[in-house]
Amino acid sequence: MLNIYQDIKNKINDALLNSKEYSKLLECLSTTLKKETTSANSEETIACKIEDCLKTALSYYEIQYSPIRELSLKEKSLSGKYFNRRIDSKFNNIIFEYKKDILENLSDYLMQIKKYITLAAEKEKQQECKYVGILIDGRKCIFINKENNDFIESPLFDIDKNVLKKIIGLMISIDKRELSSQNLLQDFAIESSSNVTQNLLNALYECLENPSERTFMLYTEWERLFKLANNNDTNNMKPIKARNKAIQRCFSCRSSIDPQRGLFALHTAYTIIIKLIAYYKVAEIFFGTSSLKIQDLLSLESEGLRVRLNYIENGEIFKQIGLNNLLEGDFFSWYVYEDAWNNDIFKAILGVVYKLTEYSSNECLFATNNVHDLFIDLYQSIIPSEVRHSLGEYYTPSWLARHVIEHANKPEGWSGLDPCAGSGTFVLQMIDNILQNETNITLVDILRRVKAVDVNPLAVLTCRINYFIAIAPFIDTDFTKKIEIPVYLGDSAFIPQIIVEENVELVKYTIYTNKGDLNFILPVSLIKKDKNITNKIVDIENAVINQDKDVLVNILTDLLPQKERKKLVLEHLSQFADALIWLEKQNWDRIWVRIIIGFLKIATFDKFDFIAGNPPWVDWKYLPEKYKETLKKICIDKHLFSGDNFTGGINLNICALITNVVANNWLKEEGTLAFLMPKAMLFQQSYTGFRNLCQTDGIPLKFDKLFDWSLAGKPFDPVSEKFMSYYLKKTNKDLSETIAIKMTLKNKMTINKDTYNLSYSEALSRLNKENLYCFQNTTRFNNFTFTEEKKEIAILKNISGKCHYKGRVGLGLYPKELLLFEIKDIRGNNILVENYQNSKSEKKIAKTTTLLERKYIHPVIEGPNIVKFGLKNVHFFAPFPYTKENRKIPLVKNIVQKESPLLLSYYEANKSHFKKTTYNTKVQGNKGEFYSLTRVGDYSFAPYKVVFRNNTKWQASVISTINTVIGETVPILLDHACSISQDLNNNFITEDEAHYICAILNSEIVTSYIKGSSDTRSYKTDLPIKLNKYDKNNKFHRRLADLSKLAHKKVKEGKDIIFVEKCINRIALKIYE
Repeated sequence: MLNIYQDIKNKINDALLNSKEYSKLLECLSTTLKKETTSANSEETIACKIEDCLKTALSYYEIQYSPIRELSLKEKSLSGKYFNRRIDSKFNNIIFEYKKDILENLSDYLMQIKKYITLAAEKEKQQECKYVGILIDGRKCIFINKENNDFIESPLFDIDKNVLKKIIGLMISIDKRELSSQNLLQDFAIESSSNVTQNLLNALYECLENPSERTFMLYTEWERLFKLANNNDTNNMKPIKARNKAIQRCFSCRSSIDPQRGLFALHTAYTIIIKLIAYYKVAEIFFGTSSLKIQDLLSLESEGLRVRLNYIENGEIFKQIGLNNLLEGDFFSWYVYEDAWNNDIFKAILGVVYKLTEYSSNECLFATNNVHDLFIDLYQSIIPSEVRHSLGEYYTPSWLARHVIEHANKPEGWSGLDPCAGSGTFVLQMIDNILQNETNITLVDILRRVKAVDVNPLAVLTCRINYFIAIAPFIDTDFTKKIEIPVYLGDSAFIPQIIVEENVELVKYTIYTNKGDLNFILPVSLIKKDKNITNKIVDIENAVINQDKDVLVNILTDLLPQKERKKLVLEHLSQFADALIWLEKQNWDRIWVRIIIGFLKIATFDKFDFIAGNPPWVDWKYLPEKYKETLKKICIDKHLFSGDNFTGGINLNICALITNVVANNWLKEEGTLAFLMPKAMLFQQSYTGFRNLCQTDGIPLKFDKLFDWSLAGKPFDPVSEKFMSYYLKKTNKDLSETIAIKMTLKNKMTINKDTYNLSYSEALSRLNKENLYCFQNTTRFNNFTFTEEKKEIAILKNISGKCHYKGRVGLGLYPKELLLFEIKDIRGNNILVENYQNSKSEKKIAKTTTLLERKYIHPVIEGPNIVKFGLKNVHFFAPFPYTKENRKIPLVKNIVQKESPLLLSYYEANKSHFKKTTYNTKVQGNKGEFYSLTRVGDYSFAPYKVVFRNNTKWQASVISTINTVIGETVPILLDHACSISQDLNNNFITEDEAHYICAILNSEIVTSYIKGSSDTRSYKTDLPIKLNKYDKNNKFHRRLADLSKLAHKKVKEGKDIIFVEKCINRIALKIYE
């Protein structure tokens, strides 16, 4: 009963606040207030006039306005003494500070009222965000509240009926909940005690178990677009399994679900909630006392609610008030179809609506500089992290996005684009940057200057609604222009092509669907000019539904300028009409009309001064095959592949392609692109092509500056990938060859997923900065090298050059859990072994003890076994059934049976475990028996090898044979234990030659260069250093070889090698100087 009473009370209050009569009263009161306070001669008089005004306005609500005057608060000084502060006036959680002229000393007045909010919260044991401060002099006012640990100040408002309405709205809604990300999380998270989202999720999934034909079509297209097909490569199975388990956990009341359909239900539930929030905000601004307000949805019967939601989903209800594309139908609107709607969905959505009616529409979102992502926490609470990460989704903290934007050079009146917008973090920060730093900004300015694109329809929807909420303070019921939210569905890696036929600019694109490829060519003028195709979308859809090609072609032709109505162009229009009608005949939803037009629209963008964002970090090998084929030609045309036959393509990250494509298509001359991307792109061979920054428009793209976040904690926790802020400039001007780097280091305070919502100032307080420098070496080796000292650059450049020796990666031993052994006992010519176990391994093979022959069993050296001038802790062994006579193919079964029958029996008993990864199969091909190993060759039998690690620690040693429990034998090297055993002419190196190379590699100057030219996760196997062929007549070469032998002897004896290292460093420095 109490809830019903409160609902009625809220409806009455809202109706009065939005009535024309009350608006006239407020206009009268505001005019009088401004007049009386202008002539007032004291703050006391001003206070009385303001309170009389509010008292009159509140009397219509039967609210007795009795604020607390001169409320005393205690503040503790640094010395520990307390002194009193006095608030002018406080009504519930609203603090008023009256001034004769607030502009007289504005900054001090703002600090004062912020202090009052903090002290009041301390005294009343409340959160500071619960309070609103109003600094007012009767003619002007400013609103202040706290959000995410930062005080938010509204612009300076002139007192008028709208400002009085906001103040009264705050006063009458004080018992309502604030529309904030924290409250949304509390009410709508999957695990929320309200069960609102859980009930909705279960109702949707149950419907998806037996979907209608149209629902199934949308589901299958969604599945294709989200690239969810399971990859058969065993390298990718672990994240898929983790994703599926996480989806299952969301459906606590079901023992088993289909993961794909479960995720579709999760996406749909999330979109229903945020669409209703968008409707709620629009209704408060535009619909006033009409029956279209959100609480009126509660009075509708099932069919009435379905029809109303259908109007919301297809955007018709928003178009009536000039919001052209806030919602426009999508993959997730299937639930409002008659053949999908049911009583469970009806009841579940009513639960969502009821929760939203508990929120206040008058929270401090009226502060036009309070721009933030309202939905990111909600999205991350509904969609499990395992799912988001498997799709390459790692959302950027607002403070980090702001840092990227603030440190970019932007011209006055700049235009900006985020081509991979996600939920809109960078877009909102761009809007905020404009509002904070510029004056007299209008709604038209923002819509013209800040745009966004994303390939994910879920992200586009979220970003659009966030964008709308950010600009909502600029919209009032008197705004008559049509608004198109400039957030578009499109693929920034594959932008539609602009072509010219018969002197007419056309946009050409292919969309891939489960029904086949759809090719479109349309005149640019249809999409770009003021009266474009978007304004006729409903007429086009109706013609498609009626399958009336003549009407459809006529609509399109009427939009064309007369001079463009040429034969070939009209043929393209006819083909476009045929394609749309074909889709309709396939019983496809009309959303495809909007999707196609949206994809084409991005090709008609003007160029931007500034492009910023965080593109997806997804390796090429994880992309679906058809999508890879689509992108492959673009990558080849732009010379993005490294040329490495095995790793150059598959290790390319799609963010490299996106960077190149968007800069080429959308970045102005002298414009700046600022992206967050992996640090490895500066070093790894896979990105050799990317680092050339090839552009086809004739204006070079150049590296300008970098911010290194490697030691700044984990802003994308749990992702540990090191990343940078890349600033690239499109210019013909010469930029410095030496690029400045700001290295951000965390201090003792933490940066991780729990600090996602830090304010900008608080995040920066947790970080320190250091200055570094970097440079590109040569055209051939275009990787970057980092250094702390600018003066070292000259000598470091001398180190870069041609290496006369070939580096090799260690053997591929798969599966390790089967083929890596510890020796437990020696029994004559046989050994008792136990197979290796790793709890983190995806491949689970039971621990067993097996008797094998000694023959063909070799000690194994892995990366951690390698130390400077020595080895440590070598205790693993593995079978290596190869001989010098037949070095690339393993011994055939009958020979192994004859010489090591126990080993062959072990192989045969475990044959099912020998399935190789896609990568290893590509590297190895079909070489011999099923137990063959990858990366075996002549070099495996070299008499001397220089071994070094290609990850984590840079250290080198010389090996030949080593002593083990089974005698002195030749070791084999695995994976990250790399080696040099041959020169470029495939000649084996001598012992002296090996020690000369080892001394060079361990020298201080080369170590500094190698570490500065990598991300420490992976050093290059083919060394990017100038390493001349050993010359026995060169005294420096001979001396280095002798010093290396001495160092190896001392390390083996456990003695100090400091003096030896100093000598090596001196000689290496002379060589490279």
